[in-house]
Amino acid sequence: AMDVLWEAVNRANQYVNDKEPWKLKKDPEALTPVVYNCLYSIHAIAELLSPFLPWASEQTLKSLNPSVKSWFDLKFGEVNYGLETPEALFPKLESLPSEEA
Repeated sequence: AMDVLWEAVNRANQYVNDKEPWKLKKDPEALTPVVYNCLYSIHAIAELLSPFLPWASEQTLKSLNPSVKSWFDLKFGEVNYGLETPEALFPKLESLPSEEA
């Protein structure tokens, strides 16, 4: 199951690399669907990862603040996101205070 989920992560990452949303920031009409597709992918992956990484999934969903709270209500094009500034889920060891590392 994790192999399939990591493939979804890799495909989402490839989508970002292919679409280059940073180059679309002056064209909201082109940028909007790319951003939505990314948010929806992150949302779906976070939901599917919840049995394996419950805390990370919960934190990801919290930062997305989706309009639906159940996997069964997750329908493409029908979810709104109220993004909140996220904290790093897995910070680099060198960025942690020495007593936490």
